[in-house]
Amino acid sequence: MERDTTRLDEPLQEVSLLAALVALRRDWKFISVIVAVVTILAVAYVLLAPRYFASKMALYPAGAGEDSPLGQLQGIASSIGLTLPASSSQINVPDVLRSRRLRKGIAETEWKTKKYPDPVNLVTYWKWDRRSPEVGLDKAIRKLARLIRVTEETTGLVRVSVEMPEREMARDVAVRLLGDVQDYVQTEYRTVASLNQKFIEERLIETREDLREAEESLKEFLETNRRIEDSPELQLAYGRLTREVEVRQEVFITLRQQNEIAKIGEIRETPVINILDAPEIPVGPSRPKRRLIVVGAFCFSIVVGCFLSLFRNRMVDTRILAQS
Repeated sequence: MERDTTRLDEPLQEVSLLAALVALRRDWKFISVIVAVVTILAVAYVLLAPRYFASKMALYPAGAGEDSPLGQLQGIASSIGLTLPASSSQINVPDVLRSRRLRKGIAETEWKTKKYPDPVNLVTYWKWDRRSPEVGLDKAIRKLARLIRVTEETTGLVRVSVEMPEREMARDVAVRLLGDVQDYVQTEYRTVASLNQKFIEERLIETREDLREAEESLKEFLETNRRIEDSPELQLAYGRLTREVEVRQEVFITLRQQNEIAKIGEIRETPVINILDAPEIPVGPSRPKRRLIVVGAFCFSIVVGCFLSLFRNRMVDTRILAQS
């Protein structure tokens, strides 16, 4: 029967809880130094790291429903027997908020800041205009991509957070961003409304000519055929021409009504974005989160210090056993 030798190796393979506590108590100075160094570094970081303030807003984009210009255009086309293809160009507000076009406008705008006496753009504010203005502008645009956060919830609510080194500046940039996206979306919808009216006016001209031709055809038929009571064929032709005039007349009246509606809709400012929470001046900084960083660094340093202490004691014990 072979002798079990695993028990003889247990002291070398694992450290008991009591031995570990004793080792940690013996190395409390070593652990304290590690905790102090890491905590001091964390405090230095949170004190020296630039602070950013986040101005937040929430909005609901209005969909392109029946009351929108595009919905009216499709409804009108359907009412006169035309079928327009479904629109695939509905504006996605989160994509507009993330666009380089809006960020470039923000980077080029001059802002009032506490850092400079006169308003400056973001390229100058971040001191990226000393070498190449184009490179500095590109850096500012890419940095804004990190400072502007856009999230869309399943309900359609869009939340936007704009971070800037100054409180008022964060609010001002958020207000500008909201205004830019409203202007862009409003312009796009007005363009659709203009196309709506143009489409109706073109159809109105064509329908007026068709109605005139149908009326002339009916007039010529009545002038040529004074008595149609005794001829079923003439009565059938008369009914067909009369129905053609009535249909053309109904289409013409419908288009006249829709043309007036389109004129009103083109000059009416349709609310395409509903603001739920407007941008405000932030109360406190959004980052760095000083308390979280310091507490986290303190706890992390304790764990690291204990691990290094146990590892160091394990190596010493192993060396002593090897020498003996």
